[in-house]
Amino acid sequence: MERFANNSLGPIASAETRRALGALAEERPERLSLAGNGLVAVPASVLSLTSLTCLDLSRNALPCLPSSLTRLDRLIVLRAHHNALRALPPHLRHLACLEELDVAHNALTLVPDALTELRALRVLNVAHNAIDRLPKALFELPQLDVLDARGNPVAATMPLLRESTSADEESNDGDETELLSDGSSSDWWAGDDRGASELRSEVTAL
Repeated sequence: MERFANNSLGPIASAETRRALGALAEERPERLSLAGNGLVAVPASVLSLTSLTCLDLSRNALPCLPSSLTRLDRLIVLRAHHNALRALPPHLRHLACLEELDVAHNALTLVPDALTELRALRVLNVAHNAIDRLPKALFELPQLDVLDARGNPVAATMPLLRESTSADEESNDGDETELLSDGSSSDWWAGDDRGASELRSEVTAL
């Protein structure tokens, strides 16, 4: 994996940094980590790397994800945990291949309805934000294995959401979404404090 993690980039606007990122386009990388670089914006050159399937933007200072992120339409894994995100762009609905989205430890107050259109989504980590509601349709996503909402106001009401969502289902053939919350219901697994990305390593391995 191409790694420019932990402050290895230097000033994001520097000519050297732009050349380093620009050169990647010719290599057509599938995986890229920009974690821990203090980024306040996603470099434009990254958004031209349409071969990417895994992108790690975690542990930066990003206030938002650009709508142009949808140019990366092969993305399977997108990590943006430990940033300063206040909202998720509805354009994320166009990332049809996305299987894991990790936006834990941000300042999100809601999960947009647009995420319910991500039919390939298997892991959604929104832990430790300020989310007070979740779209009911999230619980109906056919591939969703893990929904981690611990550390949010909504965690206390999630058992009720699950009950109301499953009431109309005749059978789930034994398959259930693994729901991580702060609740104590026996139907919920609180687990330890690992992120969903660690729980589904086969999806997240870079």
